[in-house]
Amino acid sequence: MKKGLLLILAVVLLIGLRPAYGEVELSLAKALDLAKANNEELKKAREDRETGRDRVREARGAFLPNLSASYGYNRYFDIAKMALFDTAVPDGAGGYSLVPHKYRAKYDNEHIFGLTASQLLFSSGRVMNYYRAARAGNAASEYNYTRQERAVTLQVEEAYLNTLLAGEARKIAELSLANTEKDHELVLQREKSGLGSEFEVMGHAVELSNRRIEAINAGNGEKLAQNYLKVIIGVDPAEEIRLTDSYNETFPELEYETLKSQMLDREPSLRALENLIKVKENLYRAQRADYFPLVAAFGSYSYSGDSDKFFPKKSDYDQTIVAGVKVTVPIYEGGVKNAKKNEAFREVTKSRLELSRVKKMLELDLENTYLAYLSSRKTLEGVRDMVKLAEKAYGLSQLRFENGLGSLTELRDAELSLTRARLLLSKTLKDVNINLNKIQSYTAEISKE
Repeated sequence: MKKGLLLILAVVLLIGLRPAYGEVELSLAKALDLAKANNEELKKAREDRETGRDRVREARGAFLPNLSASYGYNRYFDIAKMALFDTAVPDGAGGYSLVPHKYRAKYDNEHIFGLTASQLLFSSGRVMNYYRAARAGNAASEYNYTRQERAVTLQVEEAYLNTLLAGEARKIAELSLANTEKDHELVLQREKSGLGSEFEVMGHAVELSNRRIEAINAGNGEKLAQNYLKVIIGVDPAEEIRLTDSYNETFPELEYETLKSQMLDREPSLRALENLIKVKENLYRAQRADYFPLVAAFGSYSYSGDSDKFFPKKSDYDQTIVAGVKVTVPIYEGGVKNAKKNEAFREVTKSRLELSRVKKMLELDLENTYLAYLSSRKTLEGVRDMVKLAEKAYGLSQLRFENGLGSLTELRDAELSLTRARLLLSKTLKDVNINLNKIQSYTAEISKE
């Protein structure tokens, strides 16, 4: 008995500890903010952008002096060593004989403090071209971030619109079920009054069951669409969301040649590829510069002292200062430089071909999206009229059926046509919104940070 009470108490506590999720009102703007904060691909693009900025700083550092400090300690042990050369000693007969010379370190402890500096004076364009390549690479990463941000925006807008469509489909299915239930009451009344048959009642009961199944499926479809939206914006799946925005129903007149010109001038992926070409071109120039001299200045300062004691006295230290200029001239390296130069040139060619390919694909996609936008706009006008006519036809069919002038088939077909027309209207609204959003993504101004 006690174990049972403890189990019930534990269950109650666990239920009490579960987080209580309320309904979250979700506008499209809020969904976009959440996605931009949580999307993994956008986070990666943001890191790539920061890496590009660091590479510019790294390349800039090659123009500046290098300065380093060092410290060394040597401990000499009492071990006799042979000298590199023997010592010549008088042999007493007017000549000399060679005697091996043995020595030991004069002092046991040696401390060396050093300071070295170097400054590049001339690199035949290597450093400048690497710096320009880094700047172009940074610009490419900035444009890639913008493109990724727009891709995330489109993904969220499409998911939001699909969720709207799923919600509308659920409402339409529920409305269709309500209409079919009312119609079923009419069928039962006709059967009671002798104007209908049991066969009609049974047939319509099947139709009513189908509408109930369609309403359940539409509800599940809305949940699936909401779950996908939650995933891409980073909302906890247990949260309940309610969309507060609806379809945009204001659609501007657009002209293809203007859109094409704007896209070619503003599309971030094209700007990124153009900068990537600059990266490859500057790397190619840097490889060519490897055939020419490199000049650098250097200097060093050494402060060293040795003593039998661990810490030498100040008088035991000596100073050494060295300064000079180093000129490096490549002569032969087995063809490595030439191979790297040729490889860099091919990378330039490949990047230019990629830019040409992407530009053609974007123009094709923009044209297809533009045509789809025009088509969906024109379809929308006709579908609105279709819904109005279907509503009138369904109302008339109900009246005719109630008065014994129409058939059950006529009533069922009228209700089905109305449901389909409403679904088509919602789908067309979604399509025209998606096409407009995609066009705007291609032609939007690029903001400068």
